[in-house]
Amino acid sequence: MKKQYLFIGGIPRSGTTLVQRCLVAHSKIIGGPEFDHLPAIVNLYRSLKDGLITGRQSFFYTDQQARDSISNLIDELLQNPVAISDAEVIYLSEKTPSNLAVMSDLLDLFPNAQAIIVVRHPLDVLGSMWKVRNKYCEKGENPPSFLNSAVHTCEMMVKYWRFATNLYGNDRVTFIKYEELTNNPESVLKSIVKSIGLEYEDSVSNPPPIMTVDKQSNNHDCWITDKHNSKIVTSYSASELPSWWRYLAIRSLREIELIKTFGYSLEYKNSRLTILPWLVMHKIRTKILKDPNFFIHYFD
Repeated sequence: MKKQYLFIGGIPRSGTTLVQRCLVAHSKIIGGPEFDHLPAIVNLYRSLKDGLITGRQSFFYTDQQARDSISNLIDELLQNPVAISDAEVIYLSEKTPSNLAVMSDLLDLFPNAQAIIVVRHPLDVLGSMWKVRNKYCEKGENPPSFLNSAVHTCEMMVKYWRFATNLYGNDRVTFIKYEELTNNPESVLKSIVKSIGLEYEDSVSNPPPIMTVDKQSNNHDCWITDKHNSKIVTSYSASELPSWWRYLAIRSLREIELIKTFGYSLEYKNSRLTILPWLVMHKIRTKILKDPNFFIHYFD
């Protein structure tokens, strides 16, 4: 029998892995490693709908055909025989952080689906990302593009917080504050399980280690640490962040109201002079990207 979907998303390093581990420990929830491909599939769906708006593709399909084709494709990929055959299981949980970017479309495609979004203090998220980036560099490998620089990382965080803002207040979306989960796990997990219509089980607060299949992914050791297999992961410290990463994050994120709604304070206490050299270099870099002959024009 087809299972209902439970889509989990959030900014990378916000605690989505921990939430998935806890929930799939429930007897009525099944889930595997990150599927990764839902954003790409949903973007295809958006492109198909855009083709109908312009009238260009109306010869080939209708809106309902596009919707049915995409939802059937997702079902074919996610509703594996193991999940379908277990009569006790009600929910199939798919956790990929980037699900957040397409969550509204997923809820539209699957009217019975529920969504969970995990939020965490932006500077703790940034501190964790900084550590991941350093691990890639230590291995002599290139990190993901959103970790290439402070600018790229902060742009991604702003984008994801805006996605979350658009979903705030949706009665099919449950927001989890990571700090509350780590401080009072049983209470928070009981609330989550209740929100999706299930009875709480003690196993949810005592999840097993991360599935072996997760550990086969590339650069697993850059993303997963021993902390991920503890019962509840403690917070990462953002104290090792370079000043310019911290400053740029605060400048980028401090006007997002949802961050304030969750009680996250973004203040920069260091002197602006400590990051002045970086600000100058960032300004010059921006000018060069816009005009490769910047220095020639400047000194001409």
